[in-house]
Amino acid sequence: MVPLLLPLILAYPNPDAVPLLESAMRLTFREEYAAAEVILDSVIRRWPEDPAGYLFKAGMLDLYMLDYSTRRREKEFYRMCDEAIRRADQMLRQVSDSTTRAWAHFFKGSALSYKALRQGRNRSFFSALRNGLAAVRELSKAVNLDSTLYDAYLGLGIYDYAMAELPRYLRWLPFVKDGRERREKALREMRLAAEKGWFSRVPAKDALAWTLAYRGRAREGYRLAMELVQEFPESRSFRWTAAFAARRAGLLKEAETLYEEILYLVYRDQRNCNYCAAITLYWLAVTERAMGKHREAREHALLALSHLEDTTHPKRGWLQKRLINLLNTLPKGKKSLRLAPAFHPPDEVRDILEP
Repeated sequence: MVPLLLPLILAYPNPDAVPLLESAMRLTFREEYAAAEVILDSVIRRWPEDPAGYLFKAGMLDLYMLDYSTRRREKEFYRMCDEAIRRADQMLRQVSDSTTRAWAHFFKGSALSYKALRQGRNRSFFSALRNGLAAVRELSKAVNLDSTLYDAYLGLGIYDYAMAELPRYLRWLPFVKDGRERREKALREMRLAAEKGWFSRVPAKDALAWTLAYRGRAREGYRLAMELVQEFPESRSFRWTAAFAARRAGLLKEAETLYEEILYLVYRDQRNCNYCAAITLYWLAVTERAMGKHREAREHALLALSHLEDTTHPKRGWLQKRLINLLNTLPKGKKSLRLAPAFHPPDEVRDILEP
């Protein structure tokens, strides 16, 4: 780990925190959130003026909420983002060194990016756009001061991609440029962060894989996502990206295996998240329908519906409709009112994932 961290330790304004932040990041990507939180809380206590502890905790909370499909810790997430912004502003008022100022702009821009992304997911589009524009200003200042701060390019890439995807009736806005040119710029920025970033390397690789899959380069996206699955073999999050890319690439058997692995990990580690099980079973059933495995698709869709009976998740109704529509598209077989049996993962899935 030392050779990888040495350039960062030499440039980062608080080098003593780097090994702890690195450990917390890897625990977060392995979805060991409680352990990551203990480390990040200790960073915040030891260096309360450093924006990094607050920013990294915001990132951990964001991934946790995505993984568990919940908004339970959203207030704390926003508080961490705002604290990171406040500490970064304080750093900018106190220091004149260009490298340190670049990091301060990066921290502030990244916290604003986190806020914008979550607001976008929650369909608060005006707030998301306002914070997204502010994030780009800060990240642009960071790379203008230090073009080798490669982590900043992820936020810039996500913004450029979002702007390229805006509906046509918003293209008259002065900051909305040609979509094709902007998409290519976004991919270059994401790739730069994925190949040379520190904090952003893993999330940039994940974002790049998803974007490539969405834009018709699914096999390349699948290859990148599988590299992350191999690096973090018990991650559910990176398997979701890999499964999405596999489906887009027509690699249905690979997608089926990935959804089976996700389901196994959900049942093993997320026993209280019925919505997590239901949404995984839904996409497994969608994939099986595409493969012509109609009996399996029906059984898994019915099992997903049974999980939804035990959840009050806000998207429960949406998913229930999708499952019923899926069942209605399957060939009519012998009618039966029984629910599908409990899921039993294939032996090869157990062999891969059993600790």
